[in-house]
Amino acid sequence: MIHDFSFNGKSLFDFGVIVTNSPEWVVPQRDVTSVSIPGRSGDLIIDNGRYNNLSISYAVSTIPAFMKSTLYETINSLKDWLLTNDTYCKLTDTYNPGYYRLARVSNINNIVNDIASVGSTTIIFDCKPYLYRDDGEQLIQATSTNFIIKNPEHCESEPYFKIFGSGDITVSVGEYSFILTNVTDYLEVDCEMQDCFRNYTNCNKQFQGVFPKLLWGNNNVIINGNVNKIQYKGRFRRI
Repeated sequence: MIHDFSFNGKSLFDFGVIVTNSPEWVVPQRDVTSVSIPGRSGDLIIDNGRYNNLSISYAVSTIPAFMKSTLYETINSLKDWLLTNDTYCKLTDTYNPGYYRLARVSNINNIVNDIASVGSTTIIFDCKPYLYRDDGEQLIQATSTNFIIKNPEHCESEPYFKIFGSGDITVSVGEYSFILTNVTDYLEVDCEMQDCFRNYTNCNKQFQGVFPKLLWGNNNVIINGNVNKIQYKGRFRRI
């Protein structure tokens, strides 16, 4: 099987390039602070409640039969694609079908040209710690104000809600709850970003409570108030 990755809407195959070695299975490290206390053996461990970013490397090579231009032009096109955006973008590969990462290119190693028209290098991505499920990005419309969201992954997720209605609306998600105040038309709640907004306008003053997380298995959702429509994304993920 020929392996590929896609980043920010484009694929290695688009440039006549393939992945030549499978990337290592990298496990994100928990962010903890170790505190040494004089006279006490063993450090005090403080869990900071997050995982650190991780680095993923892809060894790649041009394939002359697939290239649409010269090696020089292909290399320049690759650099233009990978290095002109320093924000997190969607990264998928053929090793993890059905999942994606949020990543940015941190480095491209020197390009080696040992054989005519063949260039090889390693592309290194700085990635957020999670693998996100593709189906967790589907926008689902709830059929009632009392429903269940099933998280198929053992890792807790931070969902997105778009709630249409008016007045004050109370939302309970498992053990979590929050209130949206003075709603007019709709409000959006992004639990990962910990933001409440409408039309890209910050509405955090209308949010009271805790941004919920979806635990593994069934999560009961109960919404009370004058509600017209409920949409959500589960944003299921694993480490």
